[in-house]
Amino acid sequence: MLAESSVANLQLITKELLSMHHQLDSALTKEFDYLPPVDSRSNSGFVGLKNGGATCYMNAVFQQLYMQPGLPETLLSMEDETDNPDESVFYQIQSLFGHLMESKLQYYVPENFWKIFKMWNKELYVREQQDAYEFFTSLIDQMDEYLKSLEISLDQFVRGEVLEGSNAYYCEKCKEKRTTVKRTCIKSLPSVLVIHLMRFGFDWESGRSIKYDEQIKFPWMLNMEPYTVSGMARQDSSSEVGENGRPTDPIGSSPRKKVAPTENYELVGVIVHSGQAHAGHYYSFIKDRRSCGKSKWYKFNDTVVEEFDLNDETIEYECFGGEYRPKVYDQSNPYPDVRRRYWNAYMLFYQRVSDQNSPVLPKKSRVSVVRQEAEDLSLYVLCCYRCRLSCPVIVCDDFFRIFDLLLLTFFLKAVSAFIIDGGHALSPFCRSAPSSPDISPQSSPRPHRPNDRLSILTKLVRKGEKKGLFVEKMPLRIYQMVRDENLKFMRNRDVYNSDYFSFVLSLASVNATKLKHPNYSSMARVSVQLAIQFLFHTYLRTKKKLRVDTEEWIATIDALVSKSCEACQWLMEYFVSPEGRELVNMSPSGSETGLEDLPDIDSIKIKPKSETLPITT
Repeated sequence: MLAESSVANLQLITKELLSMHHQLDSALTKEFDYLPPVDSRSNSGFVGLKNGGATCYMNAVFQQLYMQPGLPETLLSMEDETDNPDESVFYQIQSLFGHLMESKLQYYVPENFWKIFKMWNKELYVREQQDAYEFFTSLIDQMDEYLKSLEISLDQFVRGEVLEGSNAYYCEKCKEKRTTVKRTCIKSLPSVLVIHLMRFGFDWESGRSIKYDEQIKFPWMLNMEPYTVSGMARQDSSSEVGENGRPTDPIGSSPRKKVAPTENYELVGVIVHSGQAHAGHYYSFIKDRRSCGKSKWYKFNDTVVEEFDLNDETIEYECFGGEYRPKVYDQSNPYPDVRRRYWNAYMLFYQRVSDQNSPVLPKKSRVSVVRQEAEDLSLYVLCCYRCRLSCPVIVCDDFFRIFDLLLLTFFLKAVSAFIIDGGHALSPFCRSAPSSPDISPQSSPRPHRPNDRLSILTKLVRKGEKKGLFVEKMPLRIYQMVRDENLKFMRNRDVYNSDYFSFVLSLASVNATKLKHPNYSSMARVSVQLAIQFLFHTYLRTKKKLRVDTEEWIATIDALVSKSCEACQWLMEYFVSPEGRELVNMSPSGSETGLEDLPDIDSIKIKPKSETLPITT
């Protein structure tokens, strides 16, 4: 260890550690049993949402909205022009989506959204269960002024009513009442279709809310063509109308029907309600459409996000509802045990298949930019530098934007992959370049060449723009907030862990037994400074599960102060200083130590080192 038998190294390391991690934090003065969030994103790569008590319905809806391709990016690209964004629902939604996109933590706590969001002009209580569909519709209504470019059809139900007899429709042209079919049809289909399953009702006899747990099956692929205006007209022309205003022929029964592929919808999300009408829990199953290749399903249950194999068997068990027979046979019950699933689908999310209007999303985070593009760009910039192009250097905005795009990981990989044999680049971009540039003025402009490096650079930049690599991901204020939280998280993750605690203990005790060293007293004083500051500012304030070396710390401090006058003197001066007195008074065990009534530092006369008697155990 560098600090072993070296006062200078020990002082330098101690100074850096104390200045970075173990200063008195006024916000944590009264905090004990403290542990900040130190868990990172789950292996799924997604961020969860904290349950405020009964906000699972909210979390399930937000995760469904976030996973809709293009929706979070579009919302984050908008500017909230309100004077006080902290009081804006739209800004808080942007902040939530920004954290789901960029945060490194396991979950995000949307406290500000809880404070300002009102459901139908009523304050939201986080410990009161709400209906997921009512929250969804209220949220969409409040965002309507910001979503004019994202207008979608929320009312997707086809209703038919036969007007006949006394209720028949009076035709102005015919001057008589005619039997008529009145219905609402879909004129245009949205990119994302949200279907609400009416599972909650009210029992007027018992005077209480009830939940319908009956089985409701839904397909992986839904054909919406029969429910459109053109589809209804086509069916009406080929079949008779029944009493309920719907065609007598079942929809989809004719094999001759041609279905437009753009009117097929694929199941991409399910919000599940588990429980009864008066109490329960919401969570989501969402298909990840952002990754290439075969898309995976994930289960978003508040802070926990995990991959889930949703297939024909599991979707029936997890989402359809209805009755089932448990696999465990109860020998005490001779009758078949039939139970009802109290967990079932409540909202369905379908996405149009082969929708040309759906934007192509970037990867799950701005950190995960398109790999090949980053490698190509980093390689080209490297080649430009090492080959010294045979054209004048032109510094343009595109050039700086490339450097803003490049990630260190990809750049280093490009260096290791393409720079070989004494540092000469073997890229196709620079094989034909001369070893030294010719910067003499030319009488005529240089003719354009297909492999001109600036042309290649421009093409790469344009391609990156089409991929969305240069687009601002979110408002600057939100990005800075997420970035600061990520930095704080990474610091806390490295400090509040057992490995770091063991390292500080070994650093403080590395010189405890070197009594014959000429600078032992100085090393002991610095070690005690590190130990006391670490113990009072970090160790004694954290969770008990991390405080496993308490006995070792006591033994280390006892060994240091009992053999060093300098260490003992510093310790007494610290405890009678304002900072030390405040720490002792705030400590929950301060009354037991007998240190809370120490006199002021001015009333204590400490003898000089030369007059101090040796302290022995």
